[in-house]
Amino acid sequence: MKNNLLQIETFDVNLLPELQGLKERQFQIVRENPFVEINDNKSYEEAKKVRTVLVTARTDIQNQDKLIASKIKKFREAVARVGEELISITKPHEDKQQSEVKRWEEIKEQEKQEKIRLEEERKVKIKDAIDLIYKKELQKIETLLFETIDTLKIDWEQNLFKTNLSQFEEFELDFTEKLILLKNQFASKEQVLREKEEQRLESEFLKAEREKIRQELESLAFKKARHEEELQAKEQEAKKIREAEEERLRQERQEIENEKMRLANIEADRIAKAEALRKELLEAEQAAKEKAETEARAKEEVERLQVLKPEKEKIIDYLESIKGSITLPLIQDESLKKNLQEQLIRLMKLFQTQFQ
Repeated sequence: MKNNLLQIETFDVNLLPELQGLKERQFQIVRENPFVEINDNKSYEEAKKVRTVLVTARTDIQNQDKLIASKIKKFREAVARVGEELISITKPHEDKQQSEVKRWEEIKEQEKQEKIRLEEERKVKIKDAIDLIYKKELQKIETLLFETIDTLKIDWEQNLFKTNLSQFEEFELDFTEKLILLKNQFASKEQVLREKEEQRLESEFLKAEREKIRQELESLAFKKARHEEELQAKEQEAKKIREAEEERLRQERQEIENEKMRLANIEADRIAKAEALRKELLEAEQAAKEKAETEARAKEEVERLQVLKPEKEKIIDYLESIKGSITLPLIQDESLKKNLQEQLIRLMKLFQTQFQ
């Protein structure tokens, strides 16, 4: 019974009925249709026949292959259906068991994640505690004064340096590093504060020295000022004596100048009076001469006017005769006409005045 089972992996495909005799037939076709070299039309036609036989042999095999493939496909489909039937027997049990395994794995994953979360919280809590201590002590350093340096040292000796490291578990090294960092920062801060304190003491010393020098300078200045006041008083006294002597000499010079001025004024007054008398005589002489010349010219003018009187009377009579006979031009503008009349009257009066 077992020997009758089909062993696919050892099955010889040459045993398929569809392939029986084909290999011998292909060799026979090759023998019966040798290669034809074309030299002319006859050989050309013979070569085409051989080619057609060979092509037909190939296509027959290919068609047979497609037939076998179709049968194998149907066989594969039948195998697949049998496989599905067989799988359907165990698949519901597989799915149920898979769900159970997945449920359990999810529970375990949740437990794993919870452990990870708790572990992370533990680590964060320890790190936060270390950071809190570090920031608190760092704040003390930042606000440290020179006067509180020893106080902070004592505080650290009694508290910070006695911290229980076991509470930090695997992060003891982190706390130790923070502690070293704090010590270094404290040392730097202490150095800065001590340098500032030294500078402050030096500044106060220099300030005291400057104050001492200032007081000494003030004392010297006071003595100098008092000495200068004494010298100034002596100079003022000497100045008063000198000014009094200068005033006496000035007054004497002024009296001499006044006397010179008085004498000069007397001489000038005498000269001025003599000059005035001379000018008065000259003016009187000139006035008499001008009076005589004026009287002579007046006499000559009277005589001339007497000679011209008949001629003037003729001119006045002429003017009077033509005054009423002058014909004015035709002027429409009344203001212009009036102005012309006024100018003619003024001109006539002017002529009459000149010849009277």
